[in-house]
Amino acid sequence: MKLNGIRTILRSVELPGLLRNPYALLSIFWLLACALANPFGDFPLNDDWAYGRNVYYLVEEGRLAFSEWPAMTLVAQVLWGAAWCKLFGFSFTVLRFSTLVLGLAGLFAFYASLRELGGSRRLSVWSALVLGLNPLYFSLSFTFMTDVPFLALFLLSIFLFIKAWGSGRVGHIVIGTLLAIAATLIRQFGLLAPLAFGLAWLGRERNIKSVWPALAPLAFTWLAMQGYTGWLEQQQGLSVHFGRPEDALKGFFSTAFWTHVSWRPGAFLFYWGVFLLPFTFRQWPTWPKGKMEWGFLIGLVALAVLAAIPAWPYLPTGNVWDGLSLGPKVLKDTYFGKNLNPELNPGGWGVVKILAFIGGGSFLWQWVLHFRREGFYFSALHFPGPGSIPGLALLGYLLYLLAGHYFFDRYHLPALPLLMLLLVSAKAPGLSKRPWLAGGLLLGMATFSIAATHDYLAWNRARWRLLDSMVEQEGISPNKIDGGFEFNGWHETGPRNPLQRYGKGWWFVAEDDYALSFGPLDCYTKYKAAVFHRWLPPGKDSMLVSVRQPLPRPDTVFCDAESRTTDEQQFFTSRPGQLMGNGVCRDSTHIFSGKYSTRLSESCPYGFTTWLKGVGPCTRVGMSAWRYGQGSRAGIVISAPDANAFYQTEASHVVDRNGMWEKIQFELTLPESYPDSTVVLYLWNPGAKAVWFDDVSVWY
Repeated sequence: MKLNGIRTILRSVELPGLLRNPYALLSIFWLLACALANPFGDFPLNDDWAYGRNVYYLVEEGRLAFSEWPAMTLVAQVLWGAAWCKLFGFSFTVLRFSTLVLGLAGLFAFYASLRELGGSRRLSVWSALVLGLNPLYFSLSFTFMTDVPFLALFLLSIFLFIKAWGSGRVGHIVIGTLLAIAATLIRQFGLLAPLAFGLAWLGRERNIKSVWPALAPLAFTWLAMQGYTGWLEQQQGLSVHFGRPEDALKGFFSTAFWTHVSWRPGAFLFYWGVFLLPFTFRQWPTWPKGKMEWGFLIGLVALAVLAAIPAWPYLPTGNVWDGLSLGPKVLKDTYFGKNLNPELNPGGWGVVKILAFIGGGSFLWQWVLHFRREGFYFSALHFPGPGSIPGLALLGYLLYLLAGHYFFDRYHLPALPLLMLLLVSAKAPGLSKRPWLAGGLLLGMATFSIAATHDYLAWNRARWRLLDSMVEQEGISPNKIDGGFEFNGWHETGPRNPLQRYGKGWWFVAEDDYALSFGPLDCYTKYKAAVFHRWLPPGKDSMLVSVRQPLPRPDTVFCDAESRTTDEQQFFTSRPGQLMGNGVCRDSTHIFSGKYSTRLSESCPYGFTTWLKGVGPCTRVGMSAWRYGQGSRAGIVISAPDANAFYQTEASHVVDRNGMWEKIQFELTLPESYPDSTVVLYLWNPGAKAVWFDDVSVWY
């Protein structure tokens, strides 16, 4: 009785007119959350150094050019960012604010779509807050990554197409198509919006007159994307990573597809469950009625368990959400799992996974109940009806996620609003009788999103404060610094290196005389540090720049396989007294220079074995060789005499090509824990096909 009295009093309170406006309410929540996280700071985050560079080319140099990194169309986002930078000057702070504006526009579009599909004002505002305060959506809004700008335009397009469903007005279709084109010119799968609209429209009208309004949006969007792709290919060529829609189709025929199918549905359930918990528990499903529905529930639980088991070891899938933090930490010490504090331990991850799968199962239960009680085949997609537009778009996107090569956590973001739109359009049964539970979950998610985003920007401010002082005040070249992925990508310090724990960072490091980290590094001494304040957990932390201990001048040993010892067991080298083994593998079928090379095959798998003595911790060693043949697994091994104590291999790092020959290279620094004074370097072909090697160099 007391609770009912309180509710009556609260309902009688007249809110100011501004707060009764849902768009004003969403704006206030968004601005307050953004202010708490603090968006200021002129530095790139994640991949947006590459996208920001494209804006820089356009604003500062007057040319539209794209680096090799982006795989998406991107041009609409570049034009958007350039418009902001023309007004306010180029900086990553300006680009960040341009994304925050689109983030709010995406929430408006999502709210308006929910209302069009029959959602109440209260439920629609709540759902928009669930999206906006989601860790993925919120943290990515503080970057110039493509995720939020794409999703904002995609949702605006979906809204106009839903609007056109009810109004039948050509203007709504035209504007929806223009927005779909803009979304597709950021990310290629913006095509899903007009495709879903076209299929839904054809399903409703089913006559010849419906073909043109159904197909025209898709046709114009496709032509815009193809026209831009052709222009870019002609002007500068496409990035090696550039994705075409037909490439996505190839994923269904790849050897990895069935592996993806075995565990990725479980990952869908995990991310839907954890990120939609406040929505799911506000729309709490009713309990089963009758034996049949209980059977459905038991079957659903069994399916959820079967999906969770194969997905369990793959979770989380990485890039943005890392337990107690947001944003990737791609630094010399963190990339391979050191100094990742604050970190969620395996037990904590187990609890999160269990709760997520319970939430995902509850979400699906609402869907199953609707399917059961509606009783027609397409009810899961609400076909035909306005809800089928987000439903068909969701189906297409999930197929893309199943077949795609990459599978980061942020790729699940577009599915979240589509799922909520689909369920609201179904008018799923029952509201929670415990709204405090849903409210507590939303408050918890908002607190984490704001605090973790604040910390992500805080440690990056400390990072760039350190690095900028070294470059601008001390005159240290960026080429001598491993400042992490964003720093080296933005400064274009070097080529991409192989992914090796003890080598240079793969992120374009030229020389790593100085290295940035969260903690101490092997073979480095502290140079300087910067303190920052974090909220999770509350306290101080610091970033370190360390300087490498001086390395001796490299001594290079060269062998061209031309001269052997009298027993034909070893090769002579350019250094007197230094021999390389496996002389019996010498061959003359394919040669890079001289008369001989080495043929490695099943009968003779090892070549040019070199024992270097007098080395130890912090010694930098390397090996290169020219390779001929189809054995891409054939490469370089660097190990201790006891391979169980230290063993590293590299076969894919190609640094040069000459006809059918390619030069592979592997270099690393022996760690402080290296157990021996001798190191062994050799070439190894583990495959069945023969591979030839020639002109080998070893340095240390």
